[in-house]
Amino acid sequence: MLGKPEHGWTDFSLGDSVYSLSYLTNIPLDWLERAIFGLETLQPFAVCGNCEPGEMVCTVDLQECRIRFEDEIHRKDDALLQIVPVSMLDFCRILYEDISSHIDDWTQWNCSYHITKEDIQSRLDRLQMLIRIKENCFA
Repeated sequence: MLGKPEHGWTDFSLGDSVYSLSYLTNIPLDWLERAIFGLETLQPFAVCGNCEPGEMVCTVDLQECRIRFEDEIHRKDDALLQIVPVSMLDFCRILYEDISSHIDDWTQWNCSYHITKEDIQSRLDRLQMLIRIKENCFA
């Protein structure tokens, strides 16, 4: 879903599309925080990324993900909406794997964010605990 971050960019792919996301969004911390919120509350949550130009927004609910691309030309255009049958729990599992497998690279995502390995790891630990709890609840 999230490619290895390189030079302030990562690729997001879920479904048929691939979006190149830039360092303008604090992806490692923001996305982990949103996923934690989603699993704690079982409420839909959204993650976003700046594509320079435009923005990708992925709204995650219990059953599916809705991915929308918006820019100056395409504002809220349903033609740019893709629905992917990936549940909240699966999205969180994939996010956990993608960030944990490249944690050192994510600490260098954008030096102005001052992201430490501990910042990321504490969120990964919390997310992993919530994933295990929800797996037991839904089993």
